[in-house]
Amino acid sequence: MKRLSYTLLAFLSIANVTFAQLDNAPKDYFRSPLDIPLLLSGSFGELRSNHFHSGIDIKTQGVEGKKVYAVADGYISRIKVSARGYGNALYINHPNGFTTVYGHLKSYNTDIAEYVKKAQYEKESFEIELFPTADALPVKKGDVIALSGNSGGSGGPHLHFEIRDTKTEHPLNVLQFGFDIKDNIPPTVKSVVVYPLEKYSHVNHGNSKMFISVPRGNETKGVECSGLIGLGIETYDQLNGANNHNGVYSVDLYANGKRIYHSQIDQFAFNETRYINAHIDYAAKVKKNKTVQRCFLSSHNRLPFYSGIIDYGVIPVAPDSLIKIEFVVKDVHGNTQNVPFELRGKKPNYNIQPDTAGIVKKMPHHKSNFFVNDEVEVRFPEYAFYDDLGFKFKALPAREGTICPVYALQDLSVPVHKYYSLSIVLSDIPEGKEDKLLIVSYDKRGEPVAEGGTLRGNKITTKTRSFGEYTVMLDETPPKINPFNISDGKNVGSQGSISLTISDELSGIETYRGTINDKWVLMEYDAKNNLLTHTFDENTPIGDLNFKLVVSDERGNTNSYKAKLSR
Repeated sequence: MKRLSYTLLAFLSIANVTFAQLDNAPKDYFRSPLDIPLLLSGSFGELRSNHFHSGIDIKTQGVEGKKVYAVADGYISRIKVSARGYGNALYINHPNGFTTVYGHLKSYNTDIAEYVKKAQYEKESFEIELFPTADALPVKKGDVIALSGNSGGSGGPHLHFEIRDTKTEHPLNVLQFGFDIKDNIPPTVKSVVVYPLEKYSHVNHGNSKMFISVPRGNETKGVECSGLIGLGIETYDQLNGANNHNGVYSVDLYANGKRIYHSQIDQFAFNETRYINAHIDYAAKVKKNKTVQRCFLSSHNRLPFYSGIIDYGVIPVAPDSLIKIEFVVKDVHGNTQNVPFELRGKKPNYNIQPDTAGIVKKMPHHKSNFFVNDEVEVRFPEYAFYDDLGFKFKALPAREGTICPVYALQDLSVPVHKYYSLSIVLSDIPEGKEDKLLIVSYDKRGEPVAEGGTLRGNKITTKTRSFGEYTVMLDETPPKINPFNISDGKNVGSQGSISLTISDELSGIETYRGTINDKWVLMEYDAKNNLLTHTFDENTPIGDLNFKLVVSDERGNTNSYKAKLSR
């Protein structure tokens, strides 16, 4: 039996480069960013949607408003205010070459808040990114810099905390820096997954991957298989005092006592983080919501934290052979879980026929590719995929609200690494509504998701980074505005703010502008709750207030709200 075959030969040309471990991580330089016990809801390198988690998530006892401290001397080097992502975030540069990051904050201390608000009024924008000079906002170790919160894309009150290399901006494993985090619990392995990797490979006489549950005691049954086989593992870690399922630190795979795969996450670069979709079983995540780390490498996987890998983790299983397998999973504190099982070689199943239904073109992953017919034009840059692709296309009937058929490009369970160009040809363009057209995709629930698009002639084009079903719709509906605690004629003197909710059905909120007596006022936007709030401050007049809010969506549909208030 040949050691390797088909496209796996391409693996051997890939350089196996790893970042150095954090041997220089100081263990007593940084204090805790909070003055409560550090219980984690998220760990460094955790497998998230389209990215690795770049820090730790520290629980704040279910509430906002905990004091957040500068962990060492330094200066505020970056401030970002956003309705999404890290929300209110601070970055501190320290003289030892590290940068610390504090995300999802509720508010900044007085000096920082005044600095930010001044810039927001100058630019007339709530969302802002600032890079103060070293002497503008210096901090000392132990200074209160903010209060913890739930801003941005946070799913609940907590502090997102990172340590980065200042020069490279690589996020580093915070748990290597000596913080007092209790952990004597070994990782848990839920299942191992066995993958047939070539035409006549089989697992239990089939050509589909097989999930094998790992019971307590890890007494996993053996698997009958043949040909080139890959393995994966569904695993998580827990720390003392928290029930959250966090990411593990390292995974080793042994075959007959020899290590053939090792991954260990100490740091990464942000421009590499989307390669997570080559690191995991992407289809299992999309279809089954299972997070499986594949312990064999795709053709195009440029992640830096693999080492000691033999034949890219692929295991050839010959008839009548017996291969003893062992997974060794560790957390950063050294707690270890071992899972042994066996691969038992059987004769190849030559009756297996590959599924080629719907494939219209073979696309090598390392080349630029395209598919064009009378209805669509799809163009991919080189290395848009992690492996060679049998590209599938199907035209489906139009649906309610669409102005053309629905086009199925592959399906949602196949990952795409780079943006590609999608054009849809329209046979009938509603006159006078050209600027209201947009391409949409459909999510797992079948709901339309705006993808934007530019119309040129009879062709609308957009850039996207996912497969799935695409079509074109019209968006003529303006955003909705609903006053929350104000109404025309109301005296708002007894309240500290005014709030409204804003939402849009399809293309999404593009701009909003609030004014009082025709002057711009700061309105904080909480995107996850669709909430706009103006907190009364020195810029809010006393007396009669003519309040106006104008909101536009991405297709130029506009709505406004006016109210005469007094204060």
